[in-house]
Amino acid sequence: MYEQFADLLRQAAPIGLQELNENRLQDRTDTKYLLHERQLLQALRNAVSEYRVLTVRAVQLQDYSTLYFDTPDFLHYLQHHNGKRSRYKVRCRRYESSALSFLEIKHKNSKNRMIKSRMEIKKISSSIAPAWLDF
Repeated sequence: MYEQFADLLRQAAPIGLQELNENRLQDRTDTKYLLHERQLLQALRNAVSEYRVLTVRAVQLQDYSTLYFDTPDFLHYLQHHNGKRSRYKVRCRRYESSALSFLEIKHKNSKNRMIKSRMEIKKISSSIAPAWLDF
């Protein structure tokens, strides 16, 4: 099944990181769907000519590592789980294909709009570095 997804994504026109960042996708509305693999493949077949796919070093399926931060009582997780409209997500993410790491803060506001702020960091850390506090 993985190869079918990869083949479809290779058919799409590519978009690079620089152009993607220029398109201001840090402030957006996300809509998520739960689909069976067959449904997703069909949706991709129908859409592949209309969309561009992030391509980094000729790779469309990106690997990344993520570390989420939360309060001791899991406030951020529980707000997400309970469907609270206005909430935050704080994480470190390393994108393997580009070897870039970021501290990311995502705010989903009461109008269902996702606003992401991020700063490049040297590496993912399980503790918040002093330099990150200014962010």
